[in-house]
Amino acid sequence: MASDKKAADRLAAAKKRRAEVQAEFNAERDNQLATDLEAITELEIELGDSRVSAVDLPYNPGLPLKAAVRRPDKAEIKRYRKQTEPRKDGKPPDFTAAHEMIGEACCVYPDPEKQPELFEALCEALPALKGQLGIVAIQMSVGVEEDAKKD
Repeated sequence: MASDKKAADRLAAAKKRRAEVQAEFNAERDNQLATDLEAITELEIELGDSRVSAVDLPYNPGLPLKAAVRRPDKAEIKRYRKQTEPRKDGKPPDFTAAHEMIGEACCVYPDPEKQPELFEALCEALPALKGQLGIVAIQMSVGVEEDAKKD
């Protein structure tokens, strides 16, 4: 049947085209990931491995696949605590704003000061990124409980 042959040919062509496009995306992703890892490795060398934490990001063409924050310093923690302390009017503090503030302050890749357009494009694509980076930064400023199940 000619109709079956046409459908099979169409499907084969669609699968081939999709595989070609996926190969292009994969090459772009791999290239971007290599760029990200090179930059983050340099930051780990410069700042210390335990002072930098990276976050994996979903693929958005032209944007990083990773973002990284450094551990907050004492003054940044003080500002964060001030923003998160109970308010005098009884309303809860704005934890989201506090996380976003410290996330942006501690972001080292992409650096909001050196690459503002890239950082803003990334935040536009991932609107909750600053807050997530802030949470990661805060978590780096405390110890981690040892697993009680260890021998």
